[in-house]
Amino acid sequence: MRKTLFGLVLVWSFVFAGCGSKDAEINSFISDSDKLASEIVQKVKANPTATGVDEAQKLLDSKKADLRKQYDNLKTARGYQVKEETMRKFTDSVFKNAEAVNNLKLDFLEKTLNDKKFSEKIDKLVDDFNAIYEV
Repeated sequence: MRKTLFGLVLVWSFVFAGCGSKDAEINSFISDSDKLASEIVQKVKANPTATGVDEAQKLLDSKKADLRKQYDNLKTARGYQVKEETMRKFTDSVFKNAEAVNNLKLDFLEKTLNDKKFSEKIDKLVDDFNAIYEV
């Protein structure tokens, strides 16, 4: 009987030890993603030219594979693996960052209408960023 109880306690401790196990990974992803989106927006706004977009694109290219891998690993996390608050932060971060980068098109709408090269580059930048999140 004691062995059975000990076995059950041991199994339950392993089950509950896994609860919230992805929270740290998600928080790390949120931090990395927030930082990247912010840096991209800052680079383009600081230099709203094709060269400025190229700089932002280089930054994105250097980090997107890692972020995409992290995202793919985390997007299937479920309630038993993640606290509800962390999952809400994750969803909010993905939405906020995609919106910030996508808004670059709106912020520079007039420029995109008058400068085809800039327009093509900003479209690629936004599309590549969205690909991280499958947006």
